[in-house]
Amino acid sequence: MVFIATLLVAVNFLPFTSVQAEPESTGGVVISEVLDSVSTEEYNGTDWNGDGSYGPESDQFIELWNSGDSPINISNWWLMAIEWRNESEVGSDSRGCTFPEGSILQADERVAVFSADSEIRIGYFSKHSIILSAQGTDLADVHVDRMEIPAMSSVFDTSFVPDGDGGLALAPLDIPVFCKPCAPDERKDSYLELIH
Repeated sequence: MVFIATLLVAVNFLPFTSVQAEPESTGGVVISEVLDSVSTEEYNGTDWNGDGSYGPESDQFIELWNSGDSPINISNWWLMAIEWRNESEVGSDSRGCTFPEGSILQADERVAVFSADSEIRIGYFSKHSIILSAQGTDLADVHVDRMEIPAMSSVFDTSFVPDGDGGLALAPLDIPVFCKPCAPDERKDSYLELIH
């Protein structure tokens, strides 16, 4: 653990924290954890969602947390991962998913959206914007939360979490206990309109 933390500081990566920092309670849904670098079975990986497959195509996840004290209906909300090739060019691996009707997050509930179900992939070599939006009837979406994942900054089987100061920290993986379906959504052009 000390070696990993020293290595991260030496190569100017994000700071490592041994305690998961919670996002400040906003009374709403926040992106609370992102696992993007997943070890495969050959490298003693873990099948995080229990589907029998190991690796990023199955086990990457984005965790959402209802930080409030009442249930929140997230039906038809969008969860997106926008890949950035540079500061202004969006990559071809940008993907999103839509939560089905009846998707309710109870107060203080945490759910994971896995890549196996959502087809959202977060690559190592590109910066990604993880965006949660509440869809309006005229596609005038409301951004609920956003997390920026820097390129080439992750460590295998270690999550990104908010650090409490508006940035990110690497933290030991908080094993997800419940997953939520999120159907792949190919409306990429609509995603791109949301971020400009």
